[in-house]
Amino acid sequence: MKFKVFGTDNLAKFQRPKLSKLETVLTYILSEGMPKEYNPGENVMTMAVACGRYLNEGTVIRLLHNVNYRIPFENVTIIGCDIDELQLTGGSLSSRDDDYDLVLRGFQGDASTDNPWDLGLSHTHNKKQGYDFAHINFPDFYDIGAWLKIAKKSLEFILKGGMLTIISQDEEDITKLMQLHDRLTITNQKGLLPLQGFRYEGNGFNQKYGLLTIQNIAN
Repeated sequence: MKFKVFGTDNLAKFQRPKLSKLETVLTYILSEGMPKEYNPGENVMTMAVACGRYLNEGTVIRLLHNVNYRIPFENVTIIGCDIDELQLTGGSLSSRDDDYDLVLRGFQGDASTDNPWDLGLSHTHNKKQGYDFAHINFPDFYDIGAWLKIAKKSLEFILKGGMLTIISQDEEDITKLMQLHDRLTITNQKGLLPLQGFRYEGNGFNQKYGLLTIQNIAN
């Protein structure tokens, strides 16, 4: 897999006063990695799976849709879910639940089940029947089969033309992301796009990232 090299100059249009460097980097990767066929409407329904573990996915997802598609922040609904009951913190903002419109944890936040997906839709008043966009940051990959199940469940709730994205970093997790991509390929997953690699170089820092993208063409 080839890695697209980028640096500080590429991040300028994504920088915001309260956004950490990592959050800025991830927004850039998502922005560059979106297929041209993804064309969300003026109101966007999204899910952040395993949310708030390291950063504020809500801010990243809203900024992505604002920069790429000129959608106002307030028009992007963010549902966060995580099977863990306890909130973990990290990043410059100290990840927090108020970055999301609704956060579901524990059994309600298990993204391999219908629970968070159904509860998220019932919480909002936009009358959408599904999600336009779902994102997973840095899956732990202790069990690739579990993440395959989550990916499949996500696509059951993502609207036609909508996107599922997964970002991993470091060689070990990128290798596992490749294995997940292979598993999805074996199951003939429709809309699965080629895995993309990115490498940030700047100020003596060198970090690799992998991006897996699936556009739902089945619903």
